[in-house]
Amino acid sequence: MSVMRWTISALALSALLVACVSDDSNVAVDSGASDVDAGCASPMTVCTKGSTSTCTDTSSDSQNCGLCNTVCPTGTTCSAGKCACAAAGQTNCSGACVDTQTDPKNCGVCGNACIDQNCKAGECDRVVFVTDVVYAASLTTGSDPFTPADADCNTEAQAKQLPGKYKAWLAAGSVSPATRFTQSKAPYVLVDGTLVADDWTSLTSGTLKHAIDLTPQKITLSPSLPTRRVMTNVAPDGTTASPPSDCTGWTTSDSSQPVVGDPTATTADWTHLASPDPTWTCSLQYRLYCLEQ
Repeated sequence: MSVMRWTISALALSALLVACVSDDSNVAVDSGASDVDAGCASPMTVCTKGSTSTCTDTSSDSQNCGLCNTVCPTGTTCSAGKCACAAAGQTNCSGACVDTQTDPKNCGVCGNACIDQNCKAGECDRVVFVTDVVYAASLTTGSDPFTPADADCNTEAQAKQLPGKYKAWLAAGSVSPATRFTQSKAPYVLVDGTLVADDWTSLTSGTLKHAIDLTPQKITLSPSLPTRRVMTNVAPDGTTASPPSDCTGWTTSDSSQPVVGDPTATTADWTHLASPDPTWTCSLQYRLYCLEQ
């Protein structure tokens, strides 16, 4: 008879525990997860830490945000299963709440670092450089010289861990920087942060604030360097030079003379050299200008 009374008491105790758990959205119980789980209905989740099991809502619990035992950093709260910054206008970047409109390490989006620490309205200054490597004027045997030229730019940028994606300042036929580039309102700067132009309008005005004479390896090209020449076929305003001269769409290596730029110049000569060396023909190798998009 005494055994029966003990069994009834145990069942009553279990029922009471379940009832208590069901009435609380975040209950910790030391007796293990099985009792909590019995009264932890969806969308609640059982989370266990040490010997304590908790029935909680991981969409809003800052100690179990998204997943059990994922603790939100100081200054953040759990919202929709993610640690979000409590302050308006801030974004959680690797545990730090920042303003991506002005943070030079997280400009526009988390992890986008500005090379010159200048972030305005969520945009970094655009990086420009002249390549370290010289390339044959016959960039391609097909109809598209831009894909290989852009690839060359990005290869050199990535080798020096420069931010962003790059396109070559190059024209062929009706396709030119004016038609295929992002015309940025942000400044254009060298790899060391030196200002080249205030924006696209300034870049295509015919006058630069500083020559694009610095390579990704931070080598400054001098006016006496024979290989300072840059293949462009681009007019100062960013359109195709008139008349065009581009080694037959950058496909041939012959004695014809392309429109080239001088990376040591700040006048229109930087992209369309008025009096190039007559020996600078399509049979030679040239550098490229690369501009971040």
